[in-house]
Amino acid sequence: MSDRVGAAASGRSAAEAGRRPPSAARGSESLTQSAVVVDNVTKVFNQGRSDEVTALSDVDLTVGDGEFVSLIGPSGCGKSTLLRLIADLIEPTTGTVT
Repeated sequence: MSDRVGAAASGRSAAEAGRRPPSAARGSESLTQSAVVVDNVTKVFNQGRSDEVTALSDVDLTVGDGEFVSLIGPSGCGKSTLLRLIADLIEPTTGTVT
């Protein structure tokens, strides 16, 4: 799931998402900065209650400095929840966002 989220979020196919960018191929990986890193994030609302909802489950996403990203998906799939986590408006149940 996380590969599909990252590929969809970056507008690339899953195969393209796995390729190294041209800058990395030239050996400048240490110079590349990540603007956003979502690492193994799960968000559960109303945890432990009968109306518990798992909005995100084990999401991984890295957005490089200067990258343009779109989150695309159907209503209720977790796009706004992910953006709220990145904006530090809510805390993840598990995982980290930096």
